[in-house]
Amino acid sequence: MPIPITLAKSTLWSWTLILTLGAIPLGAAPHQPSTSQVPAALRAAQKKYGLPPATTLTQGVKGLGELLALQRQSCAWACLTSTFYDYRGLSLYRRQAGLHLGYDIAMEAGSGARVGWPGRVISIAPWAEGEWGVTVLSPDGREVTYGHIVPSVHLGQELQTGQIVGQIAKDHVDVKMRDAQGQYVPFGEDEKELLANGSLRLIPTSSRQQLMVGWLSAANNLEELEEELAARQREARLQKVERQKLEERYTNRRLAMRQMEGYFAQGLISRRDVEKSKQDLEKTRQELKRLKEAQRQSPQELARLQKQLVSARQRQNAAQKRAQAEGIEWAEVQNFINNLVANDRQLKGEVQNYKRRQEEAQIQALLEAKSQVRQCQAVLESQEKIYRLGGLPQRELEATRQKLEILEANLKRLQESQ
Repeated sequence: MPIPITLAKSTLWSWTLILTLGAIPLGAAPHQPSTSQVPAALRAAQKKYGLPPATTLTQGVKGLGELLALQRQSCAWACLTSTFYDYRGLSLYRRQAGLHLGYDIAMEAGSGARVGWPGRVISIAPWAEGEWGVTVLSPDGREVTYGHIVPSVHLGQELQTGQIVGQIAKDHVDVKMRDAQGQYVPFGEDEKELLANGSLRLIPTSSRQQLMVGWLSAANNLEELEEELAARQREARLQKVERQKLEERYTNRRLAMRQMEGYFAQGLISRRDVEKSKQDLEKTRQELKRLKEAQRQSPQELARLQKQLVSARQRQNAAQKRAQAEGIEWAEVQNFINNLVANDRQLKGEVQNYKRRQEEAQIQALLEAKSQVRQCQAVLESQEKIYRLGGLPQRELEATRQKLEILEANLKRLQESQ
């Protein structure tokens, strides 16, 4: 299908893109995202069917009902499954039998557990394999521990009400509160009537629309994380190659600097030539320093994304399983979101604008990828000539070849996504 004329006519920039596409095969069109992938459409569905936008408050929640409502910003069907005075026997988490002394809120694995009261993180303790307890100290001396989660915070971090303290490890978060004297506080026992009338539902229930929104939200989150992780991994590979080149260049320039200082002492070159070489050496050193710092942070960032990806995949699988148990398939989810957009003129306009911007961004990304490949090919061709003359180390030549392979793979990925 040819690129729509309406896109080309939208701006002079768009005309330029169409005229300069050159190597894009005739008949190919930019990939247009499904309506189910448009953030505005997803937000509208979440707002209408029980997933309100997250809020951040300076004061804490007022009781169990508000705490539960806060968790439903991450998981629409979050519900209370255990209360303060429930009796517990010995288990993986308990050395002696006794009262629960807290409140269990059932939530989907991977969804964010939110802080009910502001404060500072003072403890991150392992509870069991893959599960942790994070304790937040409030200004008034209260300590609240959020258990059975995977932490996403660090010691000393200041948190406000509504911020995510971690992701649900399996199926619930355990919230325990102690006062300034260390006594456990049954902060939800005054809300027994809410349990009686069903406001805090002990059994999770979801409408058909909520099941579809939950699946849609989880699928989109998984897709976003997959794309971000893939981009970070490509960046890490390029950083590795670039570091090889810079280290080789820095070593060579240091050796050349020593030679030039000797030539200057002999009166063979000018001070200006020496200063120029010093500037080049310092510039290379700074570039290498920045790259090393980026590489130092890269493993932690990749590990964080991979951990989030595991949780997101679990969340997506669980949402899909719940929806399919009610006879819902993905085609129905897509029809659901399309109908929601079709019946809202303002939302429809936002979706169309988003798709247009995505099309233009994809064309721009494709052009940039082609330009990077052409530039790298030209550099490689030049370096091969210098290498044959003995003026370039093989290590730097191989690094450029590796970089070209990565850039070509990225270009191929973009072309196949059309």
